[in-house]
Order: sequence, then C-alpha cells, then structure tokens
Amino acid sequence: MNEETVKVIGFESANSFVKVYSNGKSVSYPNTTSKAPKETYSKIGNPENELTSIVYEICGLRVNVGKTLNYISSGGGSIERYNGTPYYIESIIAISQFAKKGDDLIICTGLPSDHYGDKEKATEYITKALKKEHTIKIDDEEITFNIKEVYVTLQPLATFFYTVIDTYGESNTDMITRYTDTETLIIDIGWGTTDLAHLQGSDLAFDPIKIDTSMRNAYESILEKLREHAIKGDPIKTGSIKLLEMEKQLRTKDIFKFAKNEYSVANIKKEIFRTTAENILAEINNYRNITQFTTVIFTGGGTAALLTDFQEKLGDKNGEFPENMFFMSNPQDANVKGYYVYAKYLQ
Repeated sequence: MNEETVKVIGFESANSFVKVYSNGKSVSYPNTTSKAPKETYSKIGNPENELTSIVYEICGLRVNVGKTLNYISSGGGSIERYNGTPYYIESIIAISQFAKKGDDLIICTGLPSDHYGDKEKATEYITKALKKEHTIKIDDEEITFNIKEVYVTLQPLATFFYTVIDTYGESNTDMITRYTDTETLIIDIGWGTTDLAHLQGSDLAFDPIKIDTSMRNAYESILEKLREHAIKGDPIKTGSIKLLEMEKQLRTKDIFKFAKNEYSVANIKKEIFRTTAENILAEINNYRNITQFTTVIFTGGGTAALLTDFQEKLGDKNGEFPENMFFMSNPQDANVKGYYVYAKYLQ
C-alpha cells in the first residue's frame, strides 16, 4: 500500500457526539440523525446551519445529522451496537466528512471501557461493516471510497498516543521519558461514561474501568432542578427536552431557552458542575489514588466543562495543579487525534 495515496481518518461515532479528524482538520457534531426535508439541500438552506442542513443519502434514507431537536440517535449498552445499521450510517457519514471520491482510506476508532472486554468481537463487527467500498450521496453528489484498513483501540488510550506523537509525527521525548517504567492514569470524562485507563509504561496494567458519573448526569440534574423550581403550568415541567440541546445551549451561556421561555441557570449550573466534579473524583478514588501516579491525564469533553471545578479541588491557592497532573488542551478532540496518530504513525 502506497502511503502517499492513502488517507488516514480518525473518527468516533459515540452515543452522544461524532468527532472526526484528518490531516489537520476536525469536525464535531451531536450524533443525531433526522429525516431530511424533501428536495432540500444545504446549498439552498440556512448558511448558519450548513452542517445540519447537508443531506446524506445512504441505505435508502435521506437524513441530516447534528440536529439537537426532533432527532433519533443510536445507542445501546452492548457491542451489538456496532453490528447494526444505525452505527454503520453514523460511521460512514462521519468518515465522509473528509473522504473524497475514489479515496483509499485507513481509519481508526475507539471503544469505551465497558466494551473493551469484548474488543475482539467489537473489532470484528466494526471491521466487517467498514472494511470495504462504500457509496454515499452528499447533497445529491455521489461519492465512492474504499476503506482498506480498520484499527480499533481503547478510547482513553488514544489520548495517551497523542501525548507521545503529535498529528505531524513529531515525538514528545519529554513525555516518552516520563512514561518509561512509570505508572499513568488516564481519566476520560465523556458524555455517557467516564473511563479510567491504568498504564504501566505504555501498556494497560489492568482492565479499563468505567465509573458511573459523566456529563449526562450533570445535565439530567440541571433539568431536574429547573423542573423543581418551575411554577405550575410552566412548559418545562413536563415538556420533552433533549439533553443534547440543553448541552448545546449551556456550553457557552447560562440561559436555557425552551417553548419561548428563558431560564437563567447560572447558579444551578455552577452547583451541579461542582457536584459532578466532586463525584467523579470520589469515584476515581474508590479505584485509584491519583496522588500515587507519576502521571495523571484528564481528557474528554467533560474535562473542559469541569476544569474550573477541578482547579478548586485539586489545585493550590493559585489554581496550579500538582506536578503529576496534566489537563489536555482541547480535550474533546484529544482522542480522535489519537486515533489518527495510532493509525498513521504507530502501525
């Protein structure tokens, strides 16, 4: 295989968000599909919502992705998720963000900790679905590409790879030296799970651990508080509210809009995020003492959301973290960049 003619793509089609990275570019959007309006394409749609207006035609369906209202999203707690049509559709649409007509591709993705025990079967499902030629229509333009190789790793391990080699192939000698013959704990705080990976050198020392608290719990608690405080007859009391829509609105603001009403959530959000960070640290402590590791790496989208709370709990009076703790910059992209690194430089 001539590497110059093969494009490498790292992607993750998780229960909550899709993330894709290739050759210096990344795309991220909520992992949702919605039936596309008839005869409507993004080129005549709202330019502010271009990604969610793109029409994908695959498996006999016409869909939009990334919308946080009136959507469906694949799920499932078992590895059978990877053996189903929804996962296939989500994955091919994700890969098509960077695949061009006629491309030969190498792809890499990751498994959460609770699927890693069945890694062989999950990898078999994913490989069977993806390692072949695929055709998809994007805004009525048909493209065909061929996936020649599929790699699957553990989600938090991908961040580890990314700390060793960057997306340009440059080795981080300081981190390589730091990892040699020492123990590392990677804490991956996601939407649906928080995963722990305990490494000795560059190898998993134990099976990965899933802990109960994640960012989904935080937004469930925010919604519960809003409903408790709402007056009788307020639409938020019983309205159908999508948590991904709430997350989208509250990511950068402290106002939640629903049914033409606005709700100030600044104090609730601050309280819930603090409690979520405390619960995550307490649950980690049930399994591992983070002070005893040479290196502790926090990654995942939840790390960005809870960073201020972690500074209060773990930092000194100036907000500086202990010498053994590292918080990834752009932690929501660290794993997907790690998949790219793993496929391009470590195989």
